[in-house]
Amino acid sequence: MAWGCFAASGPGQLAIIEGNMNSALYQKILRKNVRSSVSDLKLKPNWVMQQDNDQSIRESSPLNGSKGTK
Repeated sequence: MAWGCFAASGPGQLAIIEGNMNSALYQKILRKNVRSSVSDLKLKPNWVMQQDNDQSIRESSPLNGSKGTK
């Protein structure tokens, strides 16, 4: 599996993932890749991050204020 990002100015970082992704791994990938991609792509301060609605990355994620599902 892969995680990647892009903007109108071009592609950002790409992370290769072995196994299944969960919320903790997703957050680790974001911490490692988003800021460097924003910098590399020279995005303006008002950039917006969009993501899909995959339940496995939303569980217990502080990114969206979710308290998770049990």
